[in-house]
Amino acid sequence: MVELLYWAVTLFLIWRIMSAYQEMQRSQEEIHEEVKRLLVIMTVEQNQDGVFAYSVKNGEFLAHGETFKQMVENFKFRFPGKRGVILGNNSMEEIE
Repeated sequence: MVELLYWAVTLFLIWRIMSAYQEMQRSQEEIHEEVKRLLVIMTVEQNQDGVFAYSVKNGEFLAHGETFKQMVENFKFRFPGKRGVILGNNSMEEIE
């Protein structure tokens, strides 16, 4: 009887551990999807026509401005609720 109880408790604990692990995996996937939904990773180029932002993911044009500040304002207007992350020269800058 004690042996049966031991195995029942052991199986229950294994089941709980597996359930917790699966829930953790789901949570990580949900966080990853939320980050992908909210963040726009971009590169910024400047030339005589102004400052241009492009998506790192697919090269899509994101925003333009005569100055960096104006480009940021245009990005915010076009993508409300999103955050931009500028990649370049081994550094990152965030646009809120």
